[in-house]
Formats: sequence, structure tokens, C-alpha cells
Amino acid sequence: MKLKLLVLFISCIQLGYSQTAKIQFIHNAPDISIEEVDVYIDGNLIIDNLNFKTGSAFLDIPFNGDQTQIVITRSTDENDVLVSREHMLIDQENYYVVIDGIYDAGGYEDAEPFDMYIYEGARLESINPEPYFDLDVMVHNGSLGFDTTLIVEGCQILAAPVGFGSPVSFSEYSGYSTWASNEDIACVARTSYSVPDFFYFPYSFPLASENLGLENQAIIMLLSGFRDPESNNDGEPFNAWYLTPEGGDFVLLSEQRSANIQFVHNSPDASVSEVIVYVDEMIVADNLSYKNGTSFLNVPFGPDNIVNIYIVDSNTGDLLINTFVDLIDQENYYMVIDGIFDTDTYTDVEPFGLHTYIGAQLEASAPESDLDLDILVHHGAIGLDHTLDVQGTQVLTSPLEIGRLLSFSDYSEEVDGYPYSRWASQSDIAIEIGDYGGNIGGDLLSEFSFNFNFGLYSEDLGLENQAILMLLSGFEDPTVNNDGQPFDVFYLTPEGGAFKSATLGVDDLVLQEVSIYPNPTRDILTVQAYSTQAIGVLYDVTGRVIHENIVLQDETAIDMSILTSGVYFLKIIDQNNNASTVRRIIKK
Repeated sequence: MKLKLLVLFISCIQLGYSQTAKIQFIHNAPDISIEEVDVYIDGNLIIDNLNFKTGSAFLDIPFNGDQTQIVITRSTDENDVLVSREHMLIDQENYYVVIDGIYDAGGYEDAEPFDMYIYEGARLESINPEPYFDLDVMVHNGSLGFDTTLIVEGCQILAAPVGFGSPVSFSEYSGYSTWASNEDIACVARTSYSVPDFFYFPYSFPLASENLGLENQAIIMLLSGFRDPESNNDGEPFNAWYLTPEGGDFVLLSEQRSANIQFVHNSPDASVSEVIVYVDEMIVADNLSYKNGTSFLNVPFGPDNIVNIYIVDSNTGDLLINTFVDLIDQENYYMVIDGIFDTDTYTDVEPFGLHTYIGAQLEASAPESDLDLDILVHHGAIGLDHTLDVQGTQVLTSPLEIGRLLSFSDYSEEVDGYPYSRWASQSDIAIEIGDYGGNIGGDLLSEFSFNFNFGLYSEDLGLENQAILMLLSGFEDPTVNNDGQPFDVFYLTPEGGAFKSATLGVDDLVLQEVSIYPNPTRDILTVQAYSTQAIGVLYDVTGRVIHENIVLQDETAIDMSILTSGVYFLKIIDQNNNASTVRRIIKK
């Protein structure tokens, strides 16, 4: 019935008025309480049931030269006026009228006021329909949850990177930019180049004339939805859409294909201490420092699945890395920068590059179990002649391999089909790294051995239910390598930031002066404490205490002869009870 009245009204007013304007009405308000609205002009119904993420065609609106009243009501009640505005229309002018914002703020954390926003100078076709730049694009920002203005930029093979207009705050229009309709436009929307206020949303959408019929067109690009849907009634997630002059449903610009990537700077080369990381022409990490990582960044990508990643020196702007990476939708990646760029300054050199790992975890695989911490190892240390073995022990678990035979730039390989090793977050893990030269299970082939302990106590470090990346970093011999970072071990959580040391702190170095021999042993195990007194507790593999309160000072003998063959753990606690380490003991 309303549709019939609408047709009759338009026919009547066209007879009574000499001036007309063309208006496209667009519903871009993600408030679930007003999913459908009606539009009235001077008290007469113009559009019945305009749905969210839809727009009308450009309608001819007759008027008499006075103020024209535009009213938006609920579709369920014509007397429930949502917004009313008077506007002086211009004869033969074209307008966008977009409704944005939240009318009923209940359940919304990010709420902008509901209103209509009018733009004079809309186009029904390209202003320059000649090839090659025959597509005009206007941006309107109706997205919610951004504290600053959004900048929308694009690039195209036929055009240098340009802006789609000035930065747009909520409810603003950008003005038109001109593009080629038969070439992909790679677009990005961002708040700023700075971290942490960085929001990165690149996407690629094909504007191929043979597919979409956009040659000689003028379209409006609509930024819509919430940056954080979960805090806003699980509403529409932020995305970008477009609408042609013919109206209808919004057309999605992005296929919403994306991957989560954590970029990590693990190169100890002082000449590249800070870098800028670009993905598809746009900055994703600004001044990323050595021994720092980003959080996992959501990086959308186009239908070809490929992104161009290039890394430049923050100080000089020199290109350091330029590579293309094939991504998988909804997959998680580590991308670690390792090696030496300035090969003339260092004695020990590994190639400078970006090393990618697919299958990164953002949380533990079994967060409700006792083993609620997952660890993956990446080897970026320099100056080691052989592969490294990384093994760990913990009172609650049997000895586990963390990283077997890792060469430079390697990540842990799968053990029993799983690349991460699983641990208890609230118990110490004793880590041993050895240079075994490929001799699995054999003695150390060099003098290099590195034993350390770090307490992964959830109440201290908040690592329960986490998945972390353990990073082997620095030089085995800093003295011949520009006095660079000495070999050390760090870890990084999915939240990123500065690396956290996984080795003994300065106050705990006394425990490095504890030697245990022979190991394996048949009868007597000797524990030699060079400069401190400590207490030892001996456990079996089930965690049962075998001996406790063993005073360790100078040389202490522990009789193992009466014990059955197998694996045991000696936990050593310093006299101030502020540092501990666990050593694995093999009883023959």
C-alpha cells in the first residue's frame, strides 16, 4: 500500500513544482533498533523500508524554492521521527543524503549521534568518461569506534598513490578522486602511521569494467560498521563498501580475506637498529626497533592472496628487504627479521632477510589443561658453526625437545605432528641449548653450552594460556662483532613489544656457577657451587620428591646408587629463595 502511495505522490508533485533536485538516500547506521527506516519529503512518503546497507537510486525531488523538510522515521511507526532536517535545495543539483550513527545507545560502547548528512555536488557519472581515468570515487565515513580521522588512500598501476580526498572524520565526505575502471585499486584506510594508534585495513577490489560495469561511473565508497563489534551488540564489523547511482545493496569492496602477522626485529646489526615495515605500500610497523615485535596485525589481502612486504631503514630510508608473500585466509604468521645487512662491519655474518612461519598461535592449544603454555623456538643467533638443540625439563613433564637441530633462521619443527612444545605456565622450565653438530643425543662437540632458567609463573608474568615465541638472538662472540648483543634467549608474547629475557637475570647469575657431574651417573652425583650456598630438591619424573633440603655448598655428593635407572630432576634454589634452576639428571 505504501508503495502505491509513493508512486502517486511522485506523479502529483512533479506536476506542481518547477524545480527539481536529484537525491540518493543511503542507510549507513548500524543500529539494530533501526534496521529499516522510511523517508519523507515535506510530509510525503518517498522511500518505504530503506534497509541498513542499502541506498535508493537518485530520485527526482521537486520543490518550490523554500526550505525542504527531510524526515526519517521508523518503518514500523510513521509518527516515530528519528531525525528531521530542513535544507535549501538547489535546482538541478545532485545530493547524497546518508544516515549514520546510533539512535538507541543501549549495548553500544562506541556510539556517534544518529543523524543525516547531506552532500551537495554528487555525480551520476564520471566527470571525465574518456579512458583511462573514467571512474570517480567519493568516500563517506560512517564507521564507529575510531578516535581520530580516517585517511583513505589508494594506488593503481596507471596512477601514482593518491588520496581519496582529505582525512574524513565520522559523518564526513572526502570529495572525488579519479581512477581507471578496468584496473584493480589497492586501497587502505588508516588512522595514523604511529603505533599503537595504528589501524591497518588494506584491501584490493577489482573494478574491472567487464565484470562490474563501472566504466564512466561515479560511485560513493562507504566506510561502515564498528572497529570493535564485540563491544557493540556484535554489530557490523568495520569494512568498506560502494554504491552506484542506481542504488540497491551496498557492494563489498573487500572479500574480508585476512591473515594475522607478528613482525619481529631480531637482527643485531647496529646499522639497521630501527626499520619501517610496509605491506602493499602502507606502513604496518613504524620504527620497529631491534629486540621488539609488533602485536599480531590483521592484514587483509586481495583475491590473488599475495602481499608485497618491504622493509626500509628508519634513518636512511634505504630499502633493506623487498619480497612477496603468499598468504592463506585466516592463518597466523610470524615474520622475523634476522641476519646482518652491513657485512663489512661484522666477522660473523648470516644473510639479512625476513623469515616466515605459518601456523603461529595466538593462545595455548590446551588452555584448560595443566600444560597451558606453548613455546615455539626461532634461531636467529649468529656465530655458531653447528645446528643448535634446544631441550627443556620441568617437574610436571618429561624432558621435551623444544627445537631439534635448528640452523640459522629455522623455526622449531614438528614433534609428533605438533611444532610447539607444551608446558605448565606456573612451574619453572629449565632450558638447555647445546651445539651438538648434528650428533643427536651425543656429547657437546664444542665448548659452547648455555644453561639457563626462567620462571614462567602466571602470577608474575601472566603467561597462563599463552603461546610464545622463543628467540635465540645475538652473537656467540660479540668482541669480534662490533661489540654487539651477546648470545641470549628471549621470548615474545602475541601482544608484542620489547623482547623479554628468558635467561637468568643479574641477581640470579650465582646459579650459573653450579656444576653437576658426572651426568649421566651410576652412583655418586657431584654438585659444585662455586660462590654461593643453595638448596637442592631431587624429583623423579612423576614429580615425587626423592630428597629435599640438600645443602649445596662447595662440592656436595648425592648418592644415586640406590635409585632405579631413569630420568630425575634436581631443582636448585639459591639461599635467598629468589632464583632457581632445574637440571635434568640421568641415572644409568
